[in-house]
Amino acid sequence: MTWKMGSIIYAVFFMALALSWLITPYIIRLATRLKVMDQPEDRKIHKTPIPRWGGLGMFIAFTLAVLLCWLIFPYFRRLASFATSRFSMSSQIIGILVGGAILLIIGTIDDKYGLPAIAKLFGQILVVLVLINYGIKISGFALPFFDFLPFKSILITQLVTVSWFLLFINSVNFSDGLDGLACGIVAISSFTFLAISVLMWGSQKILVVQNLKLAAILSAALAGSCLGFLRYNFFPAKIFMGDTGSMFLGYMLAVITTIGTLKTTAVIALFIPMLALGLPLIDISLTVWRRWHSKVPMFASDRQHLHHRLLGKGWTQREIVLLSYVLSGILGIFAILLTIYKGVTK
Repeated sequence: MTWKMGSIIYAVFFMALALSWLITPYIIRLATRLKVMDQPEDRKIHKTPIPRWGGLGMFIAFTLAVLLCWLIFPYFRRLASFATSRFSMSSQIIGILVGGAILLIIGTIDDKYGLPAIAKLFGQILVVLVLINYGIKISGFALPFFDFLPFKSILITQLVTVSWFLLFINSVNFSDGLDGLACGIVAISSFTFLAISVLMWGSQKILVVQNLKLAAILSAALAGSCLGFLRYNFFPAKIFMGDTGSMFLGYMLAVITTIGTLKTTAVIALFIPMLALGLPLIDISLTVWRRWHSKVPMFASDRQHLHHRLLGKGWTQREIVLLSYVLSGILGIFAILLTIYKGVTK
């Protein structure tokens, strides 16, 4: 990593962390004043109303950190001016922030008034279609024993990109069931993607390297935003991220993987993101299978997630969350080691 990129990554991380740390208390007061509260009920763990809208603070911290670094560092602006086909990276950054803002509006409305699951799903699809118009899409995969396989149909590109984003957005949403659980897992995944992006720079073409650099910057900003918020979200939580936060975090992880590892021609490119976010992906897979097998609606709420089952066996919230951090860290380290191994043996 060059000192220029290192400076940007350190700066965007600490800016996002500090901003999230400082902004969240104001969000707590705002949500409390406007009565945006998560009320206790049978399937939930908390016993008293807790403010929502925590994702609003993370979004503001993330956005301000990225924009401030763009203003401060000429190297970031030169990187952003790099063109990928007919799209510059600056236009892609705009698309990412626009898509995030749309998702933020959907989340804040849902946290306040409640939206039907199908409405949120259509909103998520709309956001992904916006991103595709800014050039952020999955145009093919590299698979073992095959060369890079580009999609020959625009429709297939759209379907795969939409499916990928929905998987990540809803995986994080499903895992947001205990204080600090989803936020901590996303922070660990962000650090993992940051490390993998840096490791892959030396083995890719210049076009892909620029994408990996942008992915590294966004990963650092996302990790900082999560850690700053975790100060108030860890057990006992003073604020929940709500759908505002869980959808934004899942969305950003999908963005980072789409412009990062999935742009490479490495045969492990498809598997690294799924390994790094292993626990939420396992949970959503089991949930889909369970609900399909039981013939209940896919968006129905229940207490059968992995963390609910551990609670039923007598584990405390803190124990489950810390165990999840350890397991996510192990999966992240394995993904990093796999990247190093493939880089050495390619």
